[in-house]
Amino acid sequence: MHLSLNLFPLLTLLLCILIPAQASPHATTIQSDHNNLLDWVQNTNSRLSNFDGSISKGFPLLQTAYEMYQLTKNLETHTQNTPAFDDEDSATLYNGTVEFRTAASDLVNRFATKVPHFRNMNALPVARKLLQYVQQKNAATVDNMASKVTEPHREPFKDAAGDIDDYYSAAFRTMDAANGDTSGN
Repeated sequence: MHLSLNLFPLLTLLLCILIPAQASPHATTIQSDHNNLLDWVQNTNSRLSNFDGSISKGFPLLQTAYEMYQLTKNLETHTQNTPAFDDEDSATLYNGTVEFRTAASDLVNRFATKVPHFRNMNALPVARKLLQYVQQKNAATVDNMASKVTEPHREPFKDAAGDIDDYYSAAFRTMDAANGDTSGN
């Protein structure tokens, strides 16, 4: 699947709208030096939702990063509100992690199909920053939750968390390959 040629100028214009005022009006790269990337993701997600859905579908990484962050935040809130997990809490947490693993897999699959378009729009740097932010947030949340999960869910939880990390690694490799870096670092 590819974006229609008629849609590309519209996406470029939309990117220019999202760029801070001091940026060049001809730039197609979203500046990535925002103080709070989550606020930027939320604001951009809100702006995109004001447009026709077919336009916002051109930004699956942004949408998925936002969805995954929200899911992580929900798991984190549950963790903070539960000082010690019983078996039922652990089962709930594990089910949430499986849901998150599915979302992470979906991110990689959708991202892989859109990398050429991000590259063409010079948007790979901000795509990487978004992915890194969500990965770091997820890692911190998983570390916090892992100590509270009880048996028999502890090992499956660790396996699910490991799979999620593998999905992120695959997404970064896809992005680096699009940038011409095939070293795998």
